[in-house]
This record gives sequence, structure tokens and C-alpha cells, in this order.
Amino acid sequence: MKLDMSLLGLELIDVVEFCELLEEKAGIYVDFEWVMDCSNLNELVDKVKAEMTQEVSAI
Repeated sequence: MKLDMSLLGLELIDVVEFCELLEEKAGIYVDFEWVMDCSNLNELVDKVKAEMTQEVSAI
């Protein structure tokens, strides 16, 4: 699965690279299988935002 990352200044990035980028740049660990449930980048971003909101609300 490839994701269009042109908005971030990248041409194409695969899911593994995207997970590594999130962990390296934002300190966010995302399980690879969890990401594979998403069909596109927008869905993934929404899923990450929802998960982060849920974690912050739990604090």
C-alpha cells in the first residue's frame, strides 16, 4: 500500500516508512497492522487524531 504524501513534501511513502516517520518526528508509535486497516491517508490521519484525542481525554 502506498500513500500520497505530496502535502508533506514527499512523493510517495509506504506504510512502514510512514509509521517510522510518525515515531521519529512526532514520538507517536503506530502499529503496522492498525495502519493497514486504512484505505487512504485521510482515513489514517483521522484515525490517528481520534486515537490521540481518546488518549488525552483519558488523562
